[in-house]
Amino acid sequence: MEPLVDRTRKTLDSEKPRTTKTQNICLVPAVSGEVILWNPAIQEFKHLPSQPYLPDSPEIAVRPVGWPEGLPFLQYRHCEYMDALGFGHDPRCNDYKVVNIEFLGVESPPDGYDINLPPKTAVYTLSTNSWREIKTFSLETQSTILYPETFQMYFKGMCFWSGQERHKDIHVYDVMDEEFIRNIIILFDMGDESDEILMADTKDTNGRIFSYNLSTKKLEYHPIQSVQIDSEAVVYGNYSIVSLLVGNKLENTDNAGFSLFDYSSFPSSHSMVDNEWHSYSVWAMPPDDVSLRIKKVMESLRLEFGGPEIEPHIPVVGSLRMTHEEVLNKFRSLQSCVTSGYKAKVNQVVIRSFYYQCVSLLIDSSFDHSDESFELWRATRACGKCFGFCIGARPHLSLLYGNLTEEEKKKAQEKVSILDESITSMSFPITRLALYKIDYKDKSLKSWDKIAEHTLQYFI
Repeated sequence: MEPLVDRTRKTLDSEKPRTTKTQNICLVPAVSGEVILWNPAIQEFKHLPSQPYLPDSPEIAVRPVGWPEGLPFLQYRHCEYMDALGFGHDPRCNDYKVVNIEFLGVESPPDGYDINLPPKTAVYTLSTNSWREIKTFSLETQSTILYPETFQMYFKGMCFWSGQERHKDIHVYDVMDEEFIRNIIILFDMGDESDEILMADTKDTNGRIFSYNLSTKKLEYHPIQSVQIDSEAVVYGNYSIVSLLVGNKLENTDNAGFSLFDYSSFPSSHSMVDNEWHSYSVWAMPPDDVSLRIKKVMESLRLEFGGPEIEPHIPVVGSLRMTHEEVLNKFRSLQSCVTSGYKAKVNQVVIRSFYYQCVSLLIDSSFDHSDESFELWRATRACGKCFGFCIGARPHLSLLYGNLTEEEKKKAQEKVSILDESITSMSFPITRLALYKIDYKDKSLKSWDKIAEHTLQYFI
């Protein structure tokens, strides 16, 4: 490490950086955009090299969601993104690592929707003095994206962030009503470099987010944002951890089997054990003849680009986290809210940076009463409200799931038009809604299971 010099001290003091400390070494992100590892005990520091995978400009222009095109707005300073920096020690290889999960902003195509872009993640290793990108396509569900906000703590080889789950697409009509779906906790295992996520609804009266003080032996429930950084606590929750990175599991690490329930004095809660939560999604199902036509396109894409076999569907309500009994009750109530079928009309073939929308068909949806796609828009919103969502999901039908390069995605997009020349002019009735149990750890989709179906009356 280089000796501390006056220039660096001036940078740190004048710009008042936030500091994260792990085993006497501090991570210091400065307003200037610099990131420094600092050992105050021996007065040594190290400037981290620039990150080749993430934006490195001191100012990043990110237009707020719903902000009118052409109207000036205040640029976010680079330091605002430093809250997503995590720092800790890897006990397996006895090394220090810095993790940066960065929000990349909002894309605004001319169709009235704002798209929350997926975050990018880079990991710095002290021994190699280098960054490398970690693919985080799994920081998403079919209809939502998961964002870290504030680094909370490092504990036993694990980094913890608090964050939020938000819709991927937001129509300008819904900007004022848009709210985050739920608070979440994002975990990163320094040894295996796998992400884990604990999704939590702070309105849950059972209190699924808690901290346990190992000294006082007291269990305390929190909103995620208020976990004290000076507490001898770890944020943990039973039955709510969902793997994020493909092929990375918490196996054979010092903390892999760690659980606060191992402590005999830990006051376990029966409500947490009895009320097991799962992920669910409501799908709009096309008729059998349309499904067969779409499956032929899917199969050809899958043969060339890989990916799992997908049942053709339009996600109506996604990222439902509740018990089996609760989701069935809400799905039954949905049958009184949406009784009539509606028409779905394909608009265009699009490619996205998301795993679950790698290549997909956009479906027309309009809140204009005179537009023929209004019924689809109204039905989607009605479904969302039955499950507590203020806004509806943007209708699309995915043709391919995958982690493709931009070149591969463009090639796949072109191939769709070759395989089915008239696919973008296709329209079909929606006469069935299906409830699926989703396991986002299972990228093969083999465990995704239909558990209920509702037939809609369709009048031509």
